[in-house]
Amino acid sequence: MLEQEQNSPPSAGVGIVRFFWGCVVTGGREALIEGGYAVAPLPGDPGANKWTMKALDPQGREISVRRMAKNRFEVHRDWGAEEAAAYASAEEKQRSQREEREQAERLVASWPKSAEQYRDESRFPMQWADGLVNEVFAGGNGGGYRFDQAAIDRAKFLLDQLRILHESGAIVLDAALREQITPSCIAKRVKAADVARNDRAFQEFMREVAKR
Repeated sequence: MLEQEQNSPPSAGVGIVRFFWGCVVTGGREALIEGGYAVAPLPGDPGANKWTMKALDPQGREISVRRMAKNRFEVHRDWGAEEAAAYASAEEKQRSQREEREQAERLVASWPKSAEQYRDESRFPMQWADGLVNEVFAGGNGGGYRFDQAAIDRAKFLLDQLRILHESGAIVLDAALREQITPSCIAKRVKAADVARNDRAFQEFMREVAKR
């Protein structure tokens, strides 16, 4: 089912929910009639059933009207063929967008939360460098060709330097890079969360709230 549609502006006085079979519109008498969702008489009116009735809307489509309170009604209408096809298309689009958001959220949730976490998680890829030296410089996969010992020793020296740099080098959060790799479907939410996280006054306020 499609996610519930937001209520119409308060001035319209109606709420609309769409389902696979049709729609349900709720509202007061005047709002439903002026909005073109129903016509008089409505349940409870002179000559009409007290609580429910079948009728036609202003476009001649069959509807079912139920009185929920003194001036509160619910109108049910089944989709026509074109509307049903449009609903199915919209539902598929919404499902695809929801899956895209969920996948994006999982991606962002997997990112390191601090510089030290990033350093720790990047230690495993650093281990691949050992294989690089062994396979490329000293390996026997080239039919007997390899780099000479001086090149191998130099590669191992540079690898040691990389390990030192990895453990002691400064790590920064590149805001431009983070924005570039953030999925567009949740970019605004991620940016807002980053701003709040970096706002010391806001964080202090949240800590005080948590203590209450």
